[in-house]
Amino acid sequence: MLDRPLLTTLHDVYSSVVSGYHLDLGKPNLHMAVAALKHAILRKNYPLEDSLFEDWAIYGVPKTLVVDASTLWTSSNFAPLHHLLEKLGITLVQRTAPSEGGNIERFVESFSSKTKSSPLKSTELLAAVDESPRLTLAQLNRLLVQYIVNEYNQSLHPRARTQTRSERWQSGLTSSPQVLSEQNFEV
Repeated sequence: MLDRPLLTTLHDVYSSVVSGYHLDLGKPNLHMAVAALKHAILRKNYPLEDSLFEDWAIYGVPKTLVVDASTLWTSSNFAPLHHLLEKLGITLVQRTAPSEGGNIERFVESFSSKTKSSPLKSTELLAAVDESPRLTLAQLNRLLVQYIVNEYNQSLHPRARTQTRSERWQSGLTSSPQVLSEQNFEV
């Protein structure tokens, strides 16, 4: 039996946009963490056939990365990730209470309820398995991108009900996001 997909997401705390993610099979590993971070920081470019109504214009190097207690971010085996964060000037902070991660859990639940496939497994949320039709990882990945760009990031921010999450992200910028290249992510 194949593992269920593991979704690693990065959200902006101020706006609650999903800034990046990585979807993969297997146990948390260094590759997943770096891939999610890289996706959040780099500019995103998706082909027209992905049916996106908006650009995913959320990118840039964060000052702080608040993480949950999963081994994906905190394991001593991830020294290369910690070195990369240091090189990029990102401070790693572990959240102290599960309630601080509610946005992530709500996002995973919301997306999982929209798909009739095997539920996603986040680093803290594991939904019950059902007998629904299954999707390939590529199909699930495409649905995830469409959901994030077309729906989630365009929905109203839970507290600032006059702005979408994307608008709130834009309004919260104090300067233009730092643009990096692929070479910055070698670990």
